[in-house]
Amino acid sequence: QFTLTILDNDAAPEVHFTTSTQTAAEGAGTITATLELSTISELPATIGLVTSGSATIATDYTLAAAQIVIPAGQTTGTVSLTIVSDSIDELDELAVLTIDAATGATIGSPTTHTVTITDDDLPPAISFAVATSSATEGSGTATIDALLSVPSSLAVSVTVSASASGTATAADYTLATTTLTFPAGQVTATASVTLLADTTHEGTETVALTLSGPSNATLGTPSTHTLSITDDDPEPVVEFSITTQTVLESAGAVSIGITLTPASGLAAVIPFSISGTATNGTDFSISASPLTIPAGATSATLTVTVTPDAIDELT
Repeated sequence: QFTLTILDNDAAPEVHFTTSTQTAAEGAGTITATLELSTISELPATIGLVTSGSATIATDYTLAAAQIVIPAGQTTGTVSLTIVSDSIDELDELAVLTIDAATGATIGSPTTHTVTITDDDLPPAISFAVATSSATEGSGTATIDALLSVPSSLAVSVTVSASASGTATAADYTLATTTLTFPAGQVTATASVTLLADTTHEGTETVALTLSGPSNATLGTPSTHTLSITDDDPEPVVEFSITTQTVLESAGAVSIGITLTPASGLAAVIPFSISGTATNGTDFSISASPLTIPAGATSATLTVTVTPDAIDELT
């Protein structure tokens, strides 16, 4: 008996990806990349893969297997990658597959296959949490929250301004926040308004805040917020400047001074009544009630016109 052993002197085939890149949308589902042997082999080829890139495995995609076997007699095998869809606005991400090891083959070129996963989500909408709020004058700082409709993997910013439609002025408040920034993943940011105190009695005033110029977001509703500042000052005191005076029947027009302490930011409307032994319309005439002291003024004059007659009478 004679045995002849024939030793193989053929090099193992090279294994490589058939393409080095492809692009798929976030909602594409399962895609494949093909591995190819340079020649047919009578031995199976086992190829190990590793992943890298900006996309995160299990969060952005899953890999069906990290080891691919090309059976004997075949020249190709496929690796399946399933893209995970989400609702987060983000940049395009890369999933990089690399041939890390090979048994029954040598590693050829290209050794990597890069999948560009394009984002299909709309940017979030940014809006105020509520359209109105109120705070008391001089109470410190009023805070107003703004919200994103969904989280974003990108930093979001928006400009905050006080519009001319509000009735409050720079003497009533300071806008402490002019830009709101939402770090990636955060859905809430807060604007601050510092409320300034004064001693003037006044009505409720408003600050109209407006969002504009969003970055990596769109404007939602409401994009305006009205902050009402309620007054905390007491009403001023009104009184006659003097309590009595004496005039002759022939005096004509007599001025009676009325004072307001302190000045008010509102017009003071002062009703008055008349009594005594003199008769209105016969002994004197006076303008009708009420008397108005304009906003900012501290005094007004009530005019009584004395009517002379030829009748001897008591004072």
